[in-house]
Amino acid sequence: MIALRPDVDVDVDALKERILERNLCIQALTAAQADDVALLDELDGWRGEGRRDCVDWVSCTLGCSPHNARALLAAGQAARELPELGDAFATGELSVDKMKLLAPTVAVADERTWVTTARESSPAELARRCREARNAERTGTERDRAQRVQRHLHSWYDEENMFQISGALPSCEGA
Repeated sequence: MIALRPDVDVDVDALKERILERNLCIQALTAAQADDVALLDELDGWRGEGRRDCVDWVSCTLGCSPHNARALLAAGQAARELPELGDAFATGELSVDKMKLLAPTVAVADERTWVTTARESSPAELARRCREARNAERTGTERDRAQRVQRHLHSWYDEENMFQISGALPSCEGA
């Protein structure tokens, strides 16, 4: 653990302000990057380089995980399709994490409400609200079908040779 030297005088409020200002810049640059990635995907600009898809191209070329590449692409696509969401993303008000959560949930008609909700919510709270909204749209057989499609079970050995298991089942099957 790194300890501060007693002779160092740090203005914590100024430090917090600097962190927030930089975060706005980082989020705005990320939004521009996400827009470019969405355009690259739209133009199939990733083809011809031996990549499976745009996510694979982003992951290999930019050196990020496939998960982060997928999030960047989803955020860029949502920003192009939903202008108010795109504006909030471009100004740094919404992170790529929040955009990824909003992408499969928000429709143009309720976009303004979701932008406000996203600004006021933590990522965990926004994830819960988005999940509830998506689940409320599905009922009966449609919901059952969607849950069956999302069922999965994965197993692997991690870097410490531990056997890992991850999966998802509908509540009626998992109980």
